[in-house]
Amino acid sequence: MKTKLLLLLGALLLAALPARAQWTTQSITLKPGWNAVYLHVDAPHTNLDGAVGLDAGNPITEVWVWQPVVAPGRFINNPQQPSVVNNDWATWNRTPALTGTLTRLIANAAYLVRNSSGANYTWNIVGRPIPPRYSWTAQGVNFIGLPTP
Repeated sequence: MKTKLLLLLGALLLAALPARAQWTTQSITLKPGWNAVYLHVDAPHTNLDGAVGLDAGNPITEVWVWQPVVAPGRFINNPQQPSVVNNDWATWNRTPALTGTLTRLIANAAYLVRNSSGANYTWNIVGRPIPPRYSWTAQGVNFIGLPTP
């Protein structure tokens, strides 16, 4: 009886401890050119310069993510003229002269990734799995990827 009580007490103590997510690897096959990808992992331990830029064998040259600023009254008069003001794209570029505003990969975000080689490349991103979280806006464009198994 005493052993069962101790086992029950031990199980309750273990259940009360916080669960920590394990690290996982998300593998994405990038075709030559531009690819739209959606990340399910958070990689806070590294930045894009370390994860992509320092690897000479990595053919990724650009990464873009849409981060809209929700502001009323943002309209264009001529769709033939690109708007430079209030650019909602955060970018990373392998070329040091072209500095961008994107430094880290975050989960639950859709990215445009440029593979500059002529062959497929498997991009392995190590991070913690994050459950999906969507933030829709009615005042602009929603660029949201859909989770896949």
